[in-house]
Amino acid sequence: IGNYQFYGFDHITNITISESVKEIGDYAFCSTFISSIRIPKSVMNIGHSLFKNCVALTSIIVDEDNPIYDSRDNCNAIIETSTNTLIVGYGATVIPSSVEIIGDYAFEGYYNYDISCSIIIPEGVRIIGNCAFIGSGLEVITIPSSVKSIGGGAFTGCGRLGTVYYNGTIEDWCSVEFSDSSSNPMCYG
Repeated sequence: IGNYQFYGFDHITNITISESVKEIGDYAFCSTFISSIRIPKSVMNIGHSLFKNCVALTSIIVDEDNPIYDSRDNCNAIIETSTNTLIVGYGATVIPSSVEIIGDYAFEGYYNYDISCSIIIPEGVRIIGNCAFIGSGLEVITIPSSVKSIGGGAFTGCGRLGTVYYNGTIEDWCSVEFSDSSSNPMCYG
């Protein structure tokens, strides 16, 4: 399934991915009205931003026999198993405690006017990738003290983001590396 394959096909509400599919490209299902998706065991490569603007999405499941990806703990996300990197999520995703990295563009463009979007990042996550939540409807986020790096543009375009909780000390926060600037925007000197 190529990049932008079904982008903007707003009449699509259901997609079944064949067991012969090996790759799903960037933005493949953006702006469709699919409500659920199952990633078969045959898929070995997944692009980013698969479900941008898919406001009807309620379920993501990866076949348990897939050797590259999983959706452990019924998390409603796609996780790269070997690196514990959450690569695709959306508003109903519950980030498992075993995840160490929120990947680049992982939650890009998830926006639903009818649902308050709140994300709790569990302790153990070390990295929030570039543009991880860009353009999402995120309103509240909890960041654990285990986060050591926040990528460029991670929260760009999050116009509804009003509350950020940090579960660490001021010293911990001041040691977090921010990719879009030379220093943490809240710490000086």
